[in-house]
Amino acid sequence: MKVLVTYFIASGGVETLNRMRCRALEMQGIECHVLYQWPGSGLKNNPGYPVYVTENRDNIQSILRQERFDAVIVSCNYGMLWRIREFGFGGPVIFEVQGLGTKVQARETLEQARSYIYSFCNAALYPQTPHLRELFQTMYPGLKQYSFHNGLDTERFGYRELPPHNRPIAAWVGRLEPNKNWRYFLEICRELRKLRPDLDIWIFGDSSLNQPADLQAYEAFISQQLPGSRPVWRDNVPHSKMAEYYSIVGRSGGFLASTSLNEGFGYAVAEAMLCRCPVISTDSDGIRSMILNGKSGMIIPPHAPGPAALTAYELMSNAKARQAIIEQAEQLVRTEFSLARYGQNLRAMLLEQCGRLA
Repeated sequence: MKVLVTYFIASGGVETLNRMRCRALEMQGIECHVLYQWPGSGLKNNPGYPVYVTENRDNIQSILRQERFDAVIVSCNYGMLWRIREFGFGGPVIFEVQGLGTKVQARETLEQARSYIYSFCNAALYPQTPHLRELFQTMYPGLKQYSFHNGLDTERFGYRELPPHNRPIAAWVGRLEPNKNWRYFLEICRELRKLRPDLDIWIFGDSSLNQPADLQAYEAFISQQLPGSRPVWRDNVPHSKMAEYYSIVGRSGGFLASTSLNEGFGYAVAEAMLCRCPVISTDSDGIRSMILNGKSGMIIPPHAPGPAALTAYELMSNAKARQAIIEQAEQLVRTEFSLARYGQNLRAMLLEQCGRLA
């Protein structure tokens, strides 16, 4: 069997997901190709499977005709559903959603997509995220739906033993946009530095995705609220190196913070946990399957940087509790989010949709 996955751009969490997806399917004897409409920083990750980058109509049609895919998974871009059918593809088309921003934005997008979804796709796929499940079951009751956890390569990606950093690090991963809530992370760091003046701040992102207005707001906040000690911006770090950085952050006595308003899954959270880097997070919905408060991570209140900073300080200061959280978090990811389990779920979905695997 051969499957095509499509997405907008080769960057961010979905690019990570696509690499995990292709490895998981390969383990199940299924060939996976990926089509991006636009290039992105993720192309340097050397995925090891066929990748196409084009939004040209003729090129996409040629790929479909030449490769003769058995199924197509369209991630987030509902307009591509119509294009795949327009190009003559008659096999199963599965519409996948991994986030779509805030709950309000997700509802608006799914409402706009209604005619495309009902007219051009056979099923929907989404992670086990409560607000996505509620939206799909309410808005698309007659559509076949699949919902299961995404996967991580727990064999290749994990803790690295490296020289310790001499100051604790607060880390954050994402784009400078409202749903990722970068401002709240910096507000927490501002408050936390009152308790830990030696705190270093590291931000990981893809600067090519930041909008000028968001970048301007970020710079203004830094100059006004964190003068004299700018966060370290780590731009376009190859995914293979992120395990090292998560490990360094965890070993420094620091943490990863996830401050999103809503998340579909949250790869950065799961990857940090796998690398023994403890996590504090807002209750962004998608992290509920990963973070059990006080056991595999710490939930922080939204819009309350003072109390959130105290939670972070407790995680940094209580060595016994911190170690217990690190151990439980790593074990949870290895058990619940393995590529083997993810691949088995994908295989079962494709078998049901295609009726065969060869």
